[in-house]
Amino acid sequence: MNISRNNDRPGLLVCFLAVGGLLALPAPDLRAQGEEDIAIGGYCPVAYHTQEKAVKGDDRFKSMFQGYVFLLSSAEAKKQFDEDPERYAPQFGGWCTTALSGYGNKIKSDPTVFSLRDGKLYLFSLVRARNHYDKNVASVLAKAAARWDQAELEGWCPASYLLSGKAVKGDSKYTTVYRGNLYRCASADAKKAFEQNASRFFPQFDGHGAYYAAQDRKAPADPAIFANIDGKIYLFFDAKGKEKFVADSKNMIKAANANWPKLRILDD
Repeated sequence: MNISRNNDRPGLLVCFLAVGGLLALPAPDLRAQGEEDIAIGGYCPVAYHTQEKAVKGDDRFKSMFQGYVFLLSSAEAKKQFDEDPERYAPQFGGWCTTALSGYGNKIKSDPTVFSLRDGKLYLFSLVRARNHYDKNVASVLAKAAARWDQAELEGWCPASYLLSGKAVKGDSKYTTVYRGNLYRCASADAKKAFEQNASRFFPQFDGHGAYYAAQDRKAPADPAIFANIDGKIYLFFDAKGKEKFVADSKNMIKAANANWPKLRILDD
């Protein structure tokens, strides 16, 4: 059964479509928006399937999956989710399906705008995005899937920095999802370790350049250039930045940590 539903919310910002296609917007940092742990806005992932509507979860019934807390609407819904979380969790990390299929943007979804297709839950940023999907289902899903398969950290394994002490390319056989992003691990053991404690392995500053963060700038990093300092992984734009950072690591880390809260909400 294929179902599309939404509960329109007045005042929703329409920033999705532009002439000729999707407007290129950066992916939001969910943590900066005060929803650090709660998945899909606190809506119950099971209710979409069993009640065919968006239902708010109850904080008495919580389950952890892929780095987020999912709120379920009842004890029975929690049982169903815990037995098969991958069945109920939204596709593509919960990002807007249509936006992902366009310019590959990760745009936050409105949990009340959704579609169930072949037993899978797809979310959208607004009704217009869902309508575009309804008219071009096969094309939108194919393009979204292709973009989703482009792993974060440029495909490098997030666990190998600590497990093997070196940067190792991930393998498509060992993909995993953490906080709405897809990663490739280097082996089954690396995947298991990452899934059990992703926060231990994940690079500081969301994988951005640590030296630039210390300089009050947000910049991408080369995942192959890293440093392990006191059990934490820092990535760098280039070897020169790494050298400077490591030479004065105590002060650099202090500065980067102070700067990062405001930097992380900036566009890349």
